[in-house]
Amino acid sequence: MIIDIHRHVWSSSERHPSLREAYRKSPAMSTRLDIAGDLPVIPDWEERGREIIADMNEAGVDLSVLLLADYALRLGDSVFSVEGENRVQIELVRRYKDRLLPFFGIDPRRPNAAELFEKAITEWGVRGLKLHPTVGYYPYDEVCHPLYELCVHHGIPVIFHSGPMPGLLYSRFTAPLNFADVAADFPNL
Repeated sequence: MIIDIHRHVWSSSERHPSLREAYRKSPAMSTRLDIAGDLPVIPDWEERGREIIADMNEAGVDLSVLLLADYALRLGDSVFSVEGENRVQIELVRRYKDRLLPFFGIDPRRPNAAELFEKAITEWGVRGLKLHPTVGYYPYDEVCHPLYELCVHHGIPVIFHSGPMPGLLYSRFTAPLNFADVAADFPNL
């Protein structure tokens, strides 16, 4: 079985107008990323789901893990709210339950992060957590602890972005050493 552990429904530049504008102004980034044309006001998530499955079929991928990076507190609002975009992933998984696996993505600094994550686990059936510290927090920050505790309690994993990130995001938060305290403080995570 071939599993793609890192699949996004939309790219960050598709979701965040501020990032698209920054990439358009940067010659290096505009050649690296496909940012031609404007996005529709309301993206067609059903069409994107069909595209994802077609891509998987062409590549011989049996299962893809859907990950969401919550950039809104750094880059401004996305096309969807964080709850809405996570719900889009859940709807895609319902349609393609044998092909897609949902992970929940949220910035732990959101006031309702733990409550939304618990709802996603218990009501929506998410199978893991995606954190993207490049928006301005360290993975060992105590604001993350309620999410880690939920992961441990429910026996589900967390995946982090690590390493450099272009554009308006901060790579310093994702150096590998920043994850060591998480492993020490949450040995069952």
